[in-house]
Amino acid sequence: MSAVPWFKCYQSDWLSGAAALKAVERGIYFTLIAMMYDRREPLREDRLLARQCGATQRQFDDALALLVETGKILRTEAGLWNKRVGEEISNCFSKSEKSRQAAHKRHSEKTEQKQRNEDADASVPHVVRNASQKSDAEVRSQKSEVGQGSTAPAPVDVSGLDWGALEKRCRAAAGWQNHPSTALFKMTAIIGLIQAGCDLEIDILPTITRIAHRARSPSWNYFITAIQQARDDRLGAMTAPNPTTTNGNSYATRSRPNSIADSFAAFDASLQQQWRELEAEERRLAESGNGEIQCDEGVVVIS
Repeated sequence: MSAVPWFKCYQSDWLSGAAALKAVERGIYFTLIAMMYDRREPLREDRLLARQCGATQRQFDDALALLVETGKILRTEAGLWNKRVGEEISNCFSKSEKSRQAAHKRHSEKTEQKQRNEDADASVPHVVRNASQKSDAEVRSQKSEVGQGSTAPAPVDVSGLDWGALEKRCRAAAGWQNHPSTALFKMTAIIGLIQAGCDLEIDILPTITRIAHRARSPSWNYFITAIQQARDDRLGAMTAPNPTTTNGNSYATRSRPNSIADSFAAFDASLQQQWRELEAEERRLAESGNGEIQCDEGVVVIS
């Protein structure tokens, strides 16, 4: 796929600029412009260009002479070129680089904010309440044990992931290394898949390579369902049948109640439900705290 898959063509500019050209001259002119965008460099002037433009050598030479004379095509040391093509390509990659830098800046700010929140949570003092109520510490402890007590797998930690390197690898897998689409700077879908247990080397990159050519427009969201299926197929293959003995002689195959792949599908719902219950308990504790606060050896006691 071309690094610049499309270019601007204002109909009024084209009609006025090509008004004095014959049909064959218009065709040659437009084909040369498209080839410049596709290659992102001046075109070497040789006999092959006439064939690529669908014209005889004489038709091509006559049309090119007119286009050069009118300034529509420039003859440079590197080859045939167009000034506006150069400006548009430069603007395209300038915007692409600015979008990349902005995305990386947002990611850095989110990472720093997350670290500040974690530091703030770590500094919260232990609170002891009367025996008739659950303490805040107990509620927090239960929250920390939610993932440990569940049969579903815990989310993968992606805090140390290099978004820029991840984007480059995904672009390379799709063949979109220099694609200017701003959608490709948004790596949220890929990050979410990694958190959900999708392996970058086994599930994500091979799937992107396999089906990227089907995508109508470049976006990582296109690959979500296929990558999830690749993960489930891989994990499902790891779940062996569980044989049980019947009548002492023969064996019947029984599936496990929940495969590893099934546990990923149920993870979000079960975890969120437990968090909602614990947060409701926290709100109840906060609303019912009417006692007098005393301090004793660094421990806050509510009497």
